[in-house]
Amino acid sequence: MPKCDLKTRYIPATFAWTLLLGTTSLFFYFPCQYYLYRHPWVPAYQGVITFFVLANFTLATFMDPGVIPKAPPDEDREDDFRAPLYRSVEINGITVRMKWCVTCKFYRPPRCSHCSVCNHCIEVSERDR
Repeated sequence: MPKCDLKTRYIPATFAWTLLLGTTSLFFYFPCQYYLYRHPWVPAYQGVITFFVLANFTLATFMDPGVIPKAPPDEDREDDFRAPLYRSVEINGITVRMKWCVTCKFYRPPRCSHCSVCNHCIEVSERDR
């Protein structure tokens, strides 16, 4: 990974964390004081929602998305124009149809799709479907 890319890859996550924690802190400091004595259930619900938002954002920030590495350029592979769109492969006695990914230059395994945002093939879990 290039050095310039290493420095800039943390900027979006840092901005998102700053924005999330900043606005949440401002809510709990200013409007929450009003609700604390008149409607005490509002800060309690907001605290529960904030906990779940922070937990899910932490998981999304630090978990591996399941990126499947692209094929190296020196790998012996078929030409894009001659490569069939699908290939049937037998895995554990079950025939599975694998689709050719034009960008990554390999046949995608089952439960995998190409992400247009990060430009990689990503493994999709069953609960995400």
